[in-house]
Amino acid sequence: MTMTMEEFASILARFADGRNATGCSVSEIEMLEETLKTTLPDDYKLFLLTCGHGVDDFMRGSDFTYNQLPDLLEAANELISESNATTIPRGSVVFVMHQGYQFYFVNETGVYYYMEGETDFERRHDSFSEFFKSVVSKVMS
Repeated sequence: MTMTMEEFASILARFADGRNATGCSVSEIEMLEETLKTTLPDDYKLFLLTCGHGVDDFMRGSDFTYNQLPDLLEAANELISESNATTIPRGSVVFVMHQGYQFYFVNETGVYYYMEGETDFERRHDSFSEFFKSVVSKVMS
């Protein structure tokens, strides 16, 4: 069952509460879309508005903040080229890279995972909000 934006907003707000979350501005998100030459999914935009500049120890060891995002696609493409992997589909957004050897990207078909050495991507979630829920459920329990 797909999560509604209201459900995602509630989970995101509960997660961010008391965790020093710093969000992006609407203009920063618009500039990011321009830089990446794509339209970001609405749930991912909400995440950026709430936590785009960081939040306490969330995803320690991973690059996911606003300032890091423009470079993640290039880094991901370099990683997959070393493994002769399938290319990342146009319009996809690499939204997190962990220690340079694994990453996630999102597009209109879902959230995909890649680990160094693999030749293809693994579809993990239907949406960014589902990805986020799976990650924070461990820290919010």
